[in-house]
Amino acid sequence: MSQRIYNIIVFTGNKTIGNYGFVKYRKVHRIDRFRDFISKKFPGWVFMNVYDRQTKEKLYTIKKSGHLIST
Repeated sequence: MSQRIYNIIVFTGNKTIGNYGFVKYRKVHRIDRFRDFISKKFPGWVFMNVYDRQTKEKLYTIKKSGHLIST
């Protein structure tokens, strides 16, 4: 059974971090655990875009409030 792997770009809410507030994480396996990690590392994060690592296709956007926006 193959596990899906994601690339995720997070907007931290602080434009002095990363590339104008955007930070990229590669090879993410579990989005639920990653979201907990981001909430601890960047408490003011606003949203994250989730991409399929293999196809580079944007799958959805997750807002801090928990809303999932499909593309």
